[in-house]
Amino acid sequence: MPLAPLTYSLNALFWAGLSIWRISHLRKRSCSRWRCIIEGIPLSLIALTAIVVAAVCVFGLIPSQGASLRGAIYVVDGHRMRIDCEGKGSPTLVLNSGLGNDGLIWSRVQTALATTTRVCSYDRAGYGWSDPVGTVRDANHIAAELHGLLLNAGIRGPLILMAHSIAGLYVRDYVNHYPDGVVGLILVDASAPSQDRSRSTETDSRSLESCIEQAVFALRLNRLVGACPGSFPGPRLGSDLPFEGVCREHLDTYAGELRNFDSSSIEAVSDRSYGALPILILSRGTTDKSWNNKQEEMTRLSADAHRIIATGSSHYVQLDSPELVVNQVRLFIERLRR
Repeated sequence: MPLAPLTYSLNALFWAGLSIWRISHLRKRSCSRWRCIIEGIPLSLIALTAIVVAAVCVFGLIPSQGASLRGAIYVVDGHRMRIDCEGKGSPTLVLNSGLGNDGLIWSRVQTALATTTRVCSYDRAGYGWSDPVGTVRDANHIAAELHGLLLNAGIRGPLILMAHSIAGLYVRDYVNHYPDGVVGLILVDASAPSQDRSRSTETDSRSLESCIEQAVFALRLNRLVGACPGSFPGPRLGSDLPFEGVCREHLDTYAGELRNFDSSSIEAVSDRSYGALPILILSRGTTDKSWNNKQEEMTRLSADAHRIIATGSSHYVQLDSPELVVNQVRLFIERLRR
């Protein structure tokens, strides 16, 4: 059991008990009205806050301890990585998750796609059941780790790499370094190299925002704000996905990938052409012209690339439009087989 949130919970209960004891002591002494108000209100607030903190810490731990491992663990360059494969058939579809997510984010589509071919989702280093690492979180390192994981798991080509969001950079870098066996790409509202980003990629540990983020993850409030496997996008107290995950602190991994976005963008760009490599682009429906232009530009990566727009979907197309994703991916696989 993680010690940090358990320690915070016990400390919070101590302060709650101390505050309640003091309030009770004041009442027994029949204190004056103003003294009871001056001391009683702050003590009540402290007690209430401490109880809430303790409850949230415990709430964050319960699903973590109850989550069962899906898939298998392999050691890659000295650290453990999880991969979960379902179904049979060729080519193998490898699912790559976006920023802050582990492989469980694909739960709504993986099992359905496994009736068509073998489908494997995995956790990047620092997410889900995969150990965090000290290496730079850029496309080159992440692609190399995936390649090592596939080799150790005995997964050879042909491969289709399917990527959401920032993982679009990682799979493009993978093709640059390990093209043998890759027979197709599927980009799900994927990031484009050097795209405009709404938040800064600089992480200042002294900034107020960074301190708040560290506190949120340390107190296990990350489950309440949606920063847990399967919980994106947005706050979600319950789970409408089949599996919840372990909800471990991955703030450093998250910040590392975001901080290295520009490096990953450079690494993802290739001097060589993708030729006629089949590429399917699934984009959310949005009025953001910059995003639409970037998505449309990706159709020029290959002579065999086409784009489908998921009208009414958010950035998480696999969560909002799972039927569309499953149907289009099946058609893509069937076309490749022919």
